[in-house]
Amino acid sequence: MKTLVLSMISIAATVAAMTACTSESDPIKDIQGPKNDKVEIKLTAGVANVETKASPVKDAAPTEFADGTNIQLIRWDHEGTLADLTWGTDTYTKVSATASGTAIDFISPQYYNEDGKSTSFIGFYPALTEGSVTLSDGTVQFTGLNGQTDILSAELVNVGSQASVETGAEIKFKHMLSQIKFKLSGTSAADETFGKIKKISLSNIATNLNMTLGKNTEATKIIVPADATKEDLTVLDVMDEAGVSITSLKEEYTIMIPPELGSSDKNIEIKIETTTYNGDNSLKVNANNFGDTGIGSGTANEITLTFKDKITVTTAIADWSKGQDKNYGIE
Repeated sequence: MKTLVLSMISIAATVAAMTACTSESDPIKDIQGPKNDKVEIKLTAGVANVETKASPVKDAAPTEFADGTNIQLIRWDHEGTLADLTWGTDTYTKVSATASGTAIDFISPQYYNEDGKSTSFIGFYPALTEGSVTLSDGTVQFTGLNGQTDILSAELVNVGSQASVETGAEIKFKHMLSQIKFKLSGTSAADETFGKIKKISLSNIATNLNMTLGKNTEATKIIVPADATKEDLTVLDVMDEAGVSITSLKEEYTIMIPPELGSSDKNIEIKIETTTYNGDNSLKVNANNFGDTGIGSGTANEITLTFKDKITVTTAIADWSKGQDKNYGIE
């Protein structure tokens, strides 16, 4: 009889334990299976082929970002495969990230929505900062530009949804400014005629620009605001009152400027200061024959200033997009 009672107690304890294991308060029941887990979003980055010292790309790999480059992404969660670019309150999320080579690291991990919506990203560089780079109603405002800051834009890319992950999604960045690479050449006689080089600059260039964001880079535009601040931007400053011989300047000197300059109504004035010609008497070359639309966004234009009995200027396209060749001179 004693044995029977003990057996019944044992059975009751087992039943109680089983009941406890199925209690709604048991945390084991709250653990979701793998198919319901949050799925992290992964992106890779690329840059349209270019090589320039005024760029966030690697010197040895012009289609890759330099390590730890801060980039800005804008995220939409939406129905369907592509987002409608709407800029009302709470329609998008600003996402901070860094790019190294082709890898993107989100500052805060990004996950797909569990409600089935798709996710899309658009991006740009430089990233948003306090004051100098801001975003409002789909337009990025850049201020304090000095000719040595590259502006990149990435078209909208869809990365799928939790149920349909787009693996290997790449967000491709394109150069939005126009690049000019300057080369100088001349004879020893030119040194006597013009004096030694002290400074070369571009006159009256906008230092604040707007970029309107569209679904693709063709729809994304650089705009010079009507009230833009304009200043002389330095191409070369030898920082020596004695100047430097024209024949000794063998390097390339790079500057980034807004696109569409260089047409008949948007002149590019190149100002050259020497030990002989300086101040109000500086040498000036006007570049305004790059066609009706001027130099294009994403193009690299190579200008050679040749000092003889005059300075001649030739323009050739470097390693961005194919463009035009030009010749000028200073007598």
